[in-house]
Amino acid sequence: MHRRRFMRTVAQVGALTGVAGSSSLLSALPLPDDGLGWIATPDNKNGRILVVVRLFGGNDGLNTLVPVHDDEYYRLRRDISLNDLSIAADQTLELNGVSHVRMHPAMKGLATLYNEGKVAVVQGVGYPNMDLSHFRGTNIWLSASDSNVFATDGWMGRYLERRMEANDLEMKHPFAIECGPQLGRAFAGKRVPMGFAFTEHSNVPDALGPTDETSVAHDIENIITSFEEQGSNHLRSLSRTLATTKANPASYYVNGGNLAPDLMTVSRCIRGGLATPMYIVHTGQFDTHYFQPLVHNQQLDELCTNLLAFQRELEHAGVDDRVTIMVISEFGRRPNTNNSGTDHGTAGPVFLIGRNVNDGMHGVQPTTTDLDVDGNMHWHVDFRSIYASILEQWFESEPSFYIPSALARPFPTLPLFRMRPRPADRGSYSLAQPLLWPNPCSSILRISVADTFTGTLRVTITTVQGVPIRVADVPCELGSAEIDVSSLSQGSYLVHMTSGAGSAVTSIVVAR
Repeated sequence: MHRRRFMRTVAQVGALTGVAGSSSLLSALPLPDDGLGWIATPDNKNGRILVVVRLFGGNDGLNTLVPVHDDEYYRLRRDISLNDLSIAADQTLELNGVSHVRMHPAMKGLATLYNEGKVAVVQGVGYPNMDLSHFRGTNIWLSASDSNVFATDGWMGRYLERRMEANDLEMKHPFAIECGPQLGRAFAGKRVPMGFAFTEHSNVPDALGPTDETSVAHDIENIITSFEEQGSNHLRSLSRTLATTKANPASYYVNGGNLAPDLMTVSRCIRGGLATPMYIVHTGQFDTHYFQPLVHNQQLDELCTNLLAFQRELEHAGVDDRVTIMVISEFGRRPNTNNSGTDHGTAGPVFLIGRNVNDGMHGVQPTTTDLDVDGNMHWHVDFRSIYASILEQWFESEPSFYIPSALARPFPTLPLFRMRPRPADRGSYSLAQPLLWPNPCSSILRISVADTFTGTLRVTITTVQGVPIRVADVPCELGSAEIDVSSLSQGSYLVHMTSGAGSAVTSIVVAR
């Protein structure tokens, strides 16, 4: 094989399988042919799927979740700005059980799902020493690295690679799918890419020419040919699925952008029976330095209309109980304005959508009255806590399985899912590891303990100094209980739970 043709073939196969170039491909060569991670499929025993929607540009969290009672927000966005960038309270969308924030008026689709109990909002998300560069911020979110660590792989890719090492896969469908012409950082493993880049225009390279069987190039060509054959198999599998599963563009916001077509493709893959457990879609122009009212309105309308359409398709097909959607962006935006827009900022919201999320508000809404030295809001929830919650609660992985492979170290988890790991897989939850949500809470606090526990749960709420505020015997059925905390003032408390010989203490925040 001529050198020029060899390099061209490597580039073609790299685009097909997600290999970024020849160096990435060569790093994979020592693997046996039956260990091609980017064309493998997990056993995925619980059948659950994560769809990540990444909003490029840095979504403005303040105008997404509008702090309607915050006078400082209106002063910064309206009174001292040449343009009114605030969202009037009477234009916002009310959310069931929430009084401190409302949604942007263009977010009707997501507000509908929230009020149906299918959206969990994590407020004030960030990480230490946030980097406000688009590319560096994106790399940190996709790699789950610290701001001073420059990783070239992704947290999802490393997690899938760990599953490959555990022989928890089969070879029928792609392990992960990234909508787009090439594989990015999200599904890059430490040794090999673990995802499959796909668009409706994906194609297979022409067959390779023969080489001298005694040459070194012949061995390399055999491996490349194997890559090509496996890639062809996956394209055929995807093509069959898409050919037999119809799209419904009428309910989507189709305006020439990529979001609607990509979500329709993902929907068809899921409804068509692919076992692929992870997808990622990149979309949006959320870098609203200029003309923010117009641009942000259009972007949020497109996003939320398409998320609603996607969720409705899953519901109609009866597969919505297996799918969670996570919406992320590389950072938020500053409270202050920049003429007709806003500059790169820190804390922003993350959305989780699906039938099995613990709906409501989690985390703490950032305040505009307490800014850092750069005029940015303080973040409260490390984004990697969300990832840890997904791996443990949704994919049912023990921390010892995903640490330090997917995440470098432990992060506190949040109760983001109603579904808890099955006793057959991890053992029942006990009073030693309860789930309390929503947290912060405004009225009804839900408590989950052991799946099979039915009886009376003694709940004692104290100040953080241990002074009792309220004691109640709460009926618990099959591990679920509720207590009304609407009479408590805003602030932090400790919740002590006892039943028989079991006991546990968990902190909560009451906020309105």
